[in-house]
Amino acid sequence: MTDASQLITDHLDIWSSAIEKKSGTGRGNSGPISLYGIKKLRELILELAVQGKLVPQDPTEGNSNDLLETIEQSRRDLVKQKKVKNKKVSSPVAEEEFRFLLPNGWAWTRLSAMAEISPRNDVEDSTVVSFVPMPDIQTSHTGEHHHSERRWGEIKKSYTHFADGDIALAKITPCFENSKAAVFSNLYNGVGAGTTELHVARPYSKEIVPGLILLHLKAPSFLENGKAVMTGSAGQKRVPRWYFADTPIALPPTAEQHRILAKVDELMGLCDTLEAQAEDGLKAHQTLVETCLAALTNSQTPEDLAQNWARLETNFDALFTTEESIQLLEDAVQELAVAGVLVEQDPSEDRANQSLLRPDASAEKFDLTAYEARSKLFHLPDGWTIEPLSRVSSHIVDCPHTTPKWTEEGELCVKSEQIFAGKIDLSKPKFVSHETYIERIERLTPQSDDILYKREGGILGVGSRIPPNTKICMGQRLMLIRAGGPVRADFLELVINSHWTRRFAAEKTTGGAAPRVNMTVVRAYPIPIPPMNEQARIVDRAHKLSDLCRELRARVRTELGLRTALADTLVESAA
Repeated sequence: MTDASQLITDHLDIWSSAIEKKSGTGRGNSGPISLYGIKKLRELILELAVQGKLVPQDPTEGNSNDLLETIEQSRRDLVKQKKVKNKKVSSPVAEEEFRFLLPNGWAWTRLSAMAEISPRNDVEDSTVVSFVPMPDIQTSHTGEHHHSERRWGEIKKSYTHFADGDIALAKITPCFENSKAAVFSNLYNGVGAGTTELHVARPYSKEIVPGLILLHLKAPSFLENGKAVMTGSAGQKRVPRWYFADTPIALPPTAEQHRILAKVDELMGLCDTLEAQAEDGLKAHQTLVETCLAALTNSQTPEDLAQNWARLETNFDALFTTEESIQLLEDAVQELAVAGVLVEQDPSEDRANQSLLRPDASAEKFDLTAYEARSKLFHLPDGWTIEPLSRVSSHIVDCPHTTPKWTEEGELCVKSEQIFAGKIDLSKPKFVSHETYIERIERLTPQSDDILYKREGGILGVGSRIPPNTKICMGQRLMLIRAGGPVRADFLELVINSHWTRRFAAEKTTGGAAPRVNMTVVRAYPIPIPPMNEQARIVDRAHKLSDLCRELRARVRTELGLRTALADTLVESAA
């Protein structure tokens, strides 16, 4: 076993425990996770393979200079047989092109010296062949692909040609960056055609192992350098032919090529096992967290909650080890807040809110039947009531239905993508002129503690209060809600971002590809209303628990950062 292989197997715990958060579509800052360590391990295996560090060299297996002479003779024979066109011999790889020190017996070469680039097939039109569109080309290290049956005459003129044993590379973004490449095999009658977004090479000799060339095309360094030379406009960038054909390749003797492929298969299989175990562990952990939090949210009284919380608190270190689990805890806190069990009730408080409701909105209708079977909010504490949003808000105003004209400076205008649950992200501010600002506040001038609510887009149903001393206007797909009468702004923000309201919004969402909640639906949101003093105590308790969640999240991010940094260090030490 080489030192690099030993390093891989000695640190399996690091590879499987290093995870990262993907840029997600989830609520707030939550998002799906990826097994970062295993991803880096797969990349390391490929890089070690093409550098000759994965298996030991064997001097009895010959050297690649002799192999290159054999390949060149095969090319000349094919030229004489008129099976390939004669071409200018590829230039030798110059010393300044060497990317690393070659192992004994290896040689630098180019794909164009070993294979015909962009080959053509000569097949009868009636022949059944394989058709391979881009979606049928996989990203695995084995170069797998799917194919369907076509007649050659149907596809020969408009598509890329290839045959069994040919090596193909996706040249267009993002397929290239995603490592779409293939070694064609088991094609109908041995030939096929497919997507025009391929570079194809047909080896001159069977001494070349196509799978070894494929590893070169999938190595992280090849992909990274290829991104730098892509040409074309955004979304249509392509890797040039010369990069595919003439990038230096470190070629091992044929026998070692086979041993490298076998070792890569072995280690990638280990990665598969680690990945499955890690994913099973994450799923089991998620189930455990959900079960424990279910017991918490099923608390019927503040006393029940205190007992269930105490049991949960003793296992914090084991339960809340991912950002997803912490997000579930935050969601549970909000659920408890709107259910009336987060704090104890005080019988001495004024528990009559009806006098504070807006009488001019008494005709508002809202449907609660969808919740009657499943929500304990219909067993509210004394003094609580459920009212439509329109009766507990002094204003509910939609944004202007025009796109603002943006300026380099001026007045702040908030876009919908800047709105999160309980947070407005002004780190990258957008501006409009003063004249545009005046036009966009014509219906209502936003003020501190007004809630900006996102009612359209991929992530809708969340809102945030405007911070103090912040002068802004609304962009598109937003609403402005001003608390009034029987509800505090901070409590209303808590309710609007809770599962209680977001479930209602999700069930009433329309628009298909452009999802949105209609204004009439928002005005009819069912809002649970406790006495004013109790609202203050609920918000205070919820904020303290949110602070705890932030501390837990910071700790998790630090620990995950250390693990991913350690995985990166291992990669650097092995490469």
